Amino acid sequence: MAHASPSQASEIIYAFSATLDPGQTSGTPNSGSISERLTTDAVTTLTGTFAYDPATPAQSVSLFTGSYPTGTLRFDQFDDTPLFDSPFTVFNDAGNPDTDRLSYSVTHAFSQSIALDLRDADATVFDTTDLPIAIDLAELETAVIELLTFAEVNGFPAVNSTRTYTLTAFTIVPEPTSLSVLALGGAGLLHRRRI
Repeated sequence: MAHASPSQASEIIYAFSATLDPGQTSGTPNSGSISERLTTDAVTTLTGTFAYDPATPAQSVSLFTGSYPTGTLRFDQFDDTPLFDSPFTVFNDAGNPDTDRLSYSVTHAFSQSIALDLRDADATVFDTTDLPIAIDLAELETAVIELLTFAEVNGFPAVNSTRTYTLTAFTIVPEPTSLSVLALGGAGLLHRRRI
């Protein structure tokens, strides 16, 4: 598995598609939450992008876990805008067989949470606490987007609804410079054929 180095500092963007798992949907979402909007509009497929910079230094790190203040998650169903103003953090639990995963989540005012959870049971995708520079959906045992809403119980948040979407596609979007090079290469081939 390839990992980032400081010279590779550039954001990696994945386009994703995810399908609602009816077996992982329960409860009544909080009023005004994203889960409520998805339920009301009967959205069974989510599409969008997930991006992070693999060269971002760890904010905190232990033997197994790194926390990185990077990443954005956007859904096409919400006008391709960030879901919250709050910063997101990518967590990499590397080499820990119980929680070997990359997860990206935000909880907003204890009322709702959105998480992209990618789990690698074989500990090959997330084998160090560096953020990976490529993730292949086929190498993951679990790849979901989970939306939760919470109710306060005795002063603590308790989950009162879940809505889980299973990723069906997760592919890197080429960088604009890569697309320019490809376009120039294609134009060169066309020009060459005309001569």
